[in-house]
Amino acid sequence: MKRQGANEGIIGNVTANVLAVGQGATAIQNQGAADTAALSGAIGDLRKAIDALALAPPAREALKDDLDALEKAGKGAEPKPDHIGGILQNLSGKLKMVGTVLAETTALAGPVGRIAEALRVPLSHLLG
Repeated sequence: MKRQGANEGIIGNVTANVLAVGQGATAIQNQGAADTAALSGAIGDLRKAIDALALAPPAREALKDDLDALEKAGKGAEPKPDHIGGILQNLSGKLKMVGTVLAETTALAGPVGRIAEALRVPLSHLLG
């Protein structure tokens, strides 16, 4: 049985990045800006992984514009996760057309996961 007027607060000193107190409380922490060096490295690794795939020249050409756009988006002062996610979704769709699934191909999934980490967003946010 719950006591009426029970103290659900904090007694004493607390140091924390985020804090939620009490029944049903939630806390959210914004991680800050993207790690642009890690993002650039992960995008470069994704390009290398795609270059290593056995793709026909037309398929390779279809991916080139998206890869170039991804590199450009990653070099901005404040990379936008939604914009980069849209580019990754385009790449993913084109790769599916040639029989390669972005999230299920180990050589591609690693760099895509690192892109999400560098942007500090969940992978599901990028790939929808």
